[in-house]
Amino acid sequence: MIIGKIISEGIQGAMMIGAGSYFISRYRDNPNYVKIISYSTFVPIGLSYLVWLCLQKSEISAINFLRHFLIGTALTILACIITILTHKYNSRWLAFNWLVLVILTCGYFYYEIYDKI
Repeated sequence: MIIGKIISEGIQGAMMIGAGSYFISRYRDNPNYVKIISYSTFVPIGLSYLVWLCLQKSEISAINFLRHFLIGTALTILACIITILTHKYNSRWLAFNWLVLVILTCGYFYYEIYDKI
């Protein structure tokens, strides 16, 4: 029974990825191609699918997922802001940005934030 569920969820996820790939490839010649890829990577349909998977377990599971999704999103937004503000300087700033995110990610696991929030 668990194998059937894994296969079903795998097919559903593959269909979503396939649909995203279709839309991305359809606009490959568009001058805004990079923007389309950026949006498609974080399209809300993917979030709703992940929440739906969590809801199959319980409502609390979905709420916990969304809380930690927000933590990760906040760090991603911080990284984007730092990158946009410092891109003019040199690639060392990008390396610094990456280092900060790695440290924050390690801190998430080291301090077991997943157990506290």
